[in-house]
Amino acid sequence: MKSQTLFITLIGTFIFVFGYSVDQIPNLQQPKVFVYTSGQPSEEGFSKLSSMGIKTVINVLPENQCVPNEGELVRANNMTYRSVPFHLSGFKKHTMEHFAEVLKRADKPVLIHCATGNHVGGLWFAYRLLEQNIPLEQALAEARKIGMRPELENALYLWIADQYPNALTQKES
Repeated sequence: MKSQTLFITLIGTFIFVFGYSVDQIPNLQQPKVFVYTSGQPSEEGFSKLSSMGIKTVINVLPENQCVPNEGELVRANNMTYRSVPFHLSGFKKHTMEHFAEVLKRADKPVLIHCATGNHVGGLWFAYRLLEQNIPLEQALAEARKIGMRPELENALYLWIADQYPNALTQKES
């Protein structure tokens, strides 16, 4: 078990530092131990994720952008499917809290995905800053690495400044 955990950690560190992109699992990253992020996996990608030991897949795309029958595909590969739709505007506290709860309860390792990494990066930024109270610079660096684009970064920053002004004045890293 220790050697398996070490192997997963080493592979994950390599993926997060150097990035990993294949057709089946685009923009695969590992920002934390047992937490992976990516763009939209292909059908073959879900099979690979299962063989990597992923237990739960969390799709953060709005429902109208989801791949039809993705839940069935994930379950057919012996993984649990969860959906936490994250819209790129009209942010809601409930979405952030719901994502934190789903991630906390998810069997690990877990994959959080959207189409490219933008939705995941934005939600990850808010989660790390608001739920885990990490420094702003670290949360931004992780989210940018995952794929958060500048437009979403700016919109989320303004929303957080309005809703959680103390979160932006936390201790520096």
